[in-house]
Amino acid sequence: MTTFLFWNIQNKHLDGYIVRLVQEHQVDVLLLLEHPKPDNTLFSQLNSLRSYQSVTTHNRFGVYVAFDSSLMVRITPPTSAAGERVDYWDVALSPKNRLLLVLVHGLDLINYNDQARSLFFERLHEDITWIEEYDSKVRHKRTVIVGDFNANPFEAVVGGVRGLHAIRVRDVGGRHKRSVMKREYEFFCNPMWSC
Repeated sequence: MTTFLFWNIQNKHLDGYIVRLVQEHQVDVLLLLEHPKPDNTLFSQLNSLRSYQSVTTHNRFGVYVAFDSSLMVRITPPTSAAGERVDYWDVALSPKNRLLLVLVHGLDLINYNDQARSLFFERLHEDITWIEEYDSKVRHKRTVIVGDFNANPFEAVVGGVRGLHAIRVRDVGGRHKRSVMKREYEFFCNPMWSC
């Protein structure tokens, strides 16, 4: 099983902690947010454990994988509505085991109003839907969204139909979507709801 580790390190030099976590949990995919650059020290420490490769990302992210980085194909939706706060990859760990990996840094409550935050998540959801349905490399719904959403799991930007529509269960009464005002909205499962 592939092991993922995500951490928003808020521009702190935490290389030692990160490397220990990676070693302890045998992490295959390390996803960092707000990590200091250049990252040469971290990268060399990771490679002292085993061979890691850096994956191309927006500047606010750092992604390192313990497999061939060419298995993570970066995808750019036609509108890139969420901008540099989101990155998308088609991850082909095996021909039958592919996923769409989405790394997110949501808009914070201090610098952005509710309307901007709502629009960010609405556009993020639209981009993911487009990739799942129309991108020739993907065309599946095995999507994993990870990151610092800067939002409570119960907020409308996460749980509402105009946001991610992420709820605590995989389906509701056997359904994977619901109709609101004559439009279908698919659910995302949010395992953090119980936390």
